Amino acid sequence: MKRFCAGLLCGIALACGLILTGVPGVLPGMYARMDQRATNDWQVAKLLMLRDTAFLACAGQEDIRHAAQIRGWEVEIINPDTEAMPRQLQDAHWALRIHTRPAPPLATEPGDIYGFDSRGCLMR
Repeated sequence: MKRFCAGLLCGIALACGLILTGVPGVLPGMYARMDQRATNDWQVAKLLMLRDTAFLACAGQEDIRHAAQIRGWEVEIINPDTEAMPRQLQDAHWALRIHTRPAPPLATEPGDIYGFDSRGCLMR
């Protein structure tokens, strides 16, 4: 029984060591996506799009859609009643999902969601 436990612990330690040292084929994509530059590139791209609508008192759906489309990003209308929405957009009457490029690193859902209030204005 002692040998089994010792062997099991050694096997687990070896597997963890192989994963953490980056053996080719073991999680290299995850390590690449965790690069801070990827996060910075995504945030800059997103902020540059929003900068195009910053001067508007009420940035509407067409304004946001246009700012995304001139960058070649895909835009889709989503229904806040059927889609899982981020907490800060729970009160949105409707929303757009914009597939920014570069994509957000380690994202579980594609694109960024932008919610609009009852007046049709972007929720900032």
